[in-house]
Amino acid sequence: MLRLNPKDENPEIKRLSDLLENFRLQASVRNWSPTSEILENIRNDSRLILKYEWDRVKKGEPVFYKTQFAMIAVFILWLSGLISFLIFKLLGGVVTF
Repeated sequence: MLRLNPKDENPEIKRLSDLLENFRLQASVRNWSPTSEILENIRNDSRLILKYEWDRVKKGEPVFYKTQFAMIAVFILWLSGLISFLIFKLLGGVVTF
């Protein structure tokens, strides 16, 4: 069974929830004629949702990728400072222009 957030505003999730509920109702009254179409729609919508969620998970949470970007920027600044310091020391502590 899928665990969908009922408060999610995503229209695909809303549609999938409706399809699942419709399938449950049809199965409870043993009306099997529309179920193959419903199952096909459930499969198609599930693929879209899974793709969206997988891409979101791969990308990471917003705080994670913002922190990652900030850490890369800090590392580049540190590395440029280190290189500047080493060049300064190699030149004997004197910088002339």
